[in-house]
Amino acid sequence: MSPSVNTVKILLILVAVLLGTNVGLIAGMLRRADGGSMPDAIQFGGGAFGGTVAVVFIAIGFWYGVQNRDP
Repeated sequence: MSPSVNTVKILLILVAVLLGTNVGLIAGMLRRADGGSMPDAIQFGGGAFGGTVAVVFIAIGFWYGVQNRDP
């Protein structure tokens, strides 16, 4: 029994968001520990979150594009 394509895509999106959340939290905490203000740490963490999710989405899109290419 194989999972449907939609289920796999939803799980990959969830993985991207969770990975982005972890990276954003760690980046924000490191920025705050380095002496940055709280708004600066939040902004830095948000940028790290967005960048991580974008990179993971690009990687997933590339992976699906390579798999669905005709020989």
